Amino acid sequence: MLYAVIGGFDSLREVVISLLSNVTKLSHLSINYSAKRSTLADANKRPDSSFFGCIYKQLYKQYACILSDSHLNKADMKRLYIMDSTTITLFKEILKGVGRNSKSGKKKGGIKAQTLIKASENTPCLIRYTGAVTHDHILLKEINLVEGSIIVFDKGYVDYAAFEQFTTQGVWYVTKLKSNALFSSVQ
Repeated sequence: MLYAVIGGFDSLREVVISLLSNVTKLSHLSINYSAKRSTLADANKRPDSSFFGCIYKQLYKQYACILSDSHLNKADMKRLYIMDSTTITLFKEILKGVGRNSKSGKKKGGIKAQTLIKASENTPCLIRYTGAVTHDHILLKEINLVEGSIIVFDKGYVDYAAFEQFTTQGVWYVTKLKSNALFSSVQ
């Protein structure tokens, strides 16, 4: 089931097909057979969420020594905000014809949940729901942080006007540049 979650599969059929296509690689994990779909379905009924919590704790304990060793102090953690979004796809039958047309002609329907999390509290301080096609950087206009705050987000939020506003307000931001960004180093 962890393989299905990590692989982002939507059905047990996808899991079984993927396992079969990687059967030679499974032997490195001491897995000598590929489970059938019915076996996976039965196994999926049994465990509760605490089962996956235990696996997470075991993996964390095993690999904690190779995780990042750079940590922020408590004062910096109180200044840190993390921003990201996730798209929740909805059934085609409900949203037929909704969304933008892609090159393939298929339409994308769903909801995007955009969240700003205060790192020291590990809780969202801003959540907005928009259409799945809404660009992430739109939410930057609603962000109003105090001077000295640090905000971290991915390159989906690149908006140079918002960056200028952050700089004027004394807010630090950390992001990745897009590959086509033009810049010159001044210092």
